[in-house]
Amino acid sequence: MSVAGRTLNEAAAAIRAHVAAYAALKDQRDTTDSLAVIVDVVAYNSKKYYVIVDEGNGEAVYPFPVTGGDAVLDALANWRGAIRPETKIWVARKGKEGKEPQILPVDWSGITMQGISNTNYHLLPGDRIYVKLKK
Repeated sequence: MSVAGRTLNEAAAAIRAHVAAYAALKDQRDTTDSLAVIVDVVAYNSKKYYVIVDEGNGEAVYPFPVTGGDAVLDALANWRGAIRPETKIWVARKGKEGKEPQILPVDWSGITMQGISNTNYHLLPGDRIYVKLKK
């Protein structure tokens, strides 16, 4: 059975219900909730966000899988590049229903030095974190 697009809890519940539907289990006194089902993710393959780095001589694109809890700081830690204080960073997010894309400025110093998290945006599939390095 397919559980694509479901959370781990949703996948476990769907598998539990599927297994409980078999005739051999219908006669058991146990309820569907008593079936132990453990679900884990082996790989996140389908949904990605991208870190795009512009060093002034072209752009490099680094794709990363969306795991569900990713934020800007996580993405840039995954990229493992050096960010100087004058670096400009923003998140480009696809607009909804034909609308213009959203450009969300990132306060790198605020996130890293001051603990201000309001621009440490939660990332969505397809988000692009743009890093414009100054030479």
